[in-house]
Amino acid sequence: MDARDAVFEIGSRRRFLAHLARLDLPQGPGYPRPVTDDDVASLPEPAQRCMRFMGVVGRPRDWSFRVRFVGGLRRAPGKRWMHAVAWQYNTNLSVARIFDLRMDLGGVLPMFGNDTYVNGRGRMLGKLLNVLKVIDGSGREFDLGDSSPT
Repeated sequence: MDARDAVFEIGSRRRFLAHLARLDLPQGPGYPRPVTDDDVASLPEPAQRCMRFMGVVGRPRDWSFRVRFVGGLRRAPGKRWMHAVAWQYNTNLSVARIFDLRMDLGGVLPMFGNDTYVNGRGRMLGKLLNVLKVIDGSGREFDLGDSSPT
């Protein structure tokens, strides 16, 4: 990772954590009851095998996760890849998903975006230079499109 990537990374993480703090989501831990054999037995066979292989039975139930993605995005097949860092947080304590993205358009102009689903409402917001809105969508279509379970 070069110096530019390090600054890119630190800023992305800082923005993401500030975004999460503003949302004031419930904190865990979630469910104290561990996953049981009966819980796993109700799943399709491939899922049962996976859960048992992963050692899920007997462990506390997961109630949230946070993940960082580093890679590239492109606007269409055959177009140039743009460096991107994204953070995502999902919780089932109050079904929510927060996805924050930073990428450089043309390798130069920073683009910031977030796609959230909180309190039954979805919203997608994207800003060039973190100032100029290039997308700001909300309403029924976003509420329904973002309402998949975590």
